[in-house]
Amino acid sequence: MFRAAAPGQLRRATSLLRFQSTLVIAEHANDTLAPITLNTITAAKHLGGEVSCLVAGTKCDKVAQDLCKVAGVAKVLVAQHDAYKGLLPEELTPLILATQKQFNHTHICAGASAFGKNLLPRIAAKLDVAPISDIIAIKSPDTFVRTIYAVCFFHAGNAICTVKCDEKVKVFSVRGTSFEAAATSGGSASSEKGECSFVFVLVSYFWFRHYIRIRDCF
Repeated sequence: MFRAAAPGQLRRATSLLRFQSTLVIAEHANDTLAPITLNTITAAKHLGGEVSCLVAGTKCDKVAQDLCKVAGVAKVLVAQHDAYKGLLPEELTPLILATQKQFNHTHICAGASAFGKNLLPRIAAKLDVAPISDIIAIKSPDTFVRTIYAVCFFHAGNAICTVKCDEKVKVFSVRGTSFEAAATSGGSASSEKGECSFVFVLVSYFWFRHYIRIRDCF
């Protein structure tokens, strides 16, 4: 038997959706967007609320322009500097953390590619939250479906697991084949330059200079 939700529950659910804000980390090769990013955007749209994309790298104006046209994307944040060349997790993590803090994103996600699998655990660790990997469906803003490898007696294989996440910021990777690619037309997102880029360039610079000094001692 199904019960109708109480008015208070409906108001709470509506309020939660209103304040959802998802940051999608774009994977790209400067002038070309990785297809899995479009699948990730579709997953982000299932959460409700605003979807923003972060594009970091060098000479990635074309990727940013293409993302502005993707249906469902409200904002494209662009951070360009040599420090982000190669999209190294060590360089991107501080940028993503500051972006999340500035815009108060409730969710951070990327495709479950080598890029996303290397980056997201580092972000989750810095936020002191548990990441959810390789999701295949979204039931609600805090409930996800993923596959796990299970062993039962003499049989082993993949099983489907529903995970409820109570973390302050939900960090997850998206299996691209489980979500349709977002339409690459029909969107009209605004594009903004990343305000914190210079800070992280300085961090990278001083870390590199410190490393050189240590190396010169041997």
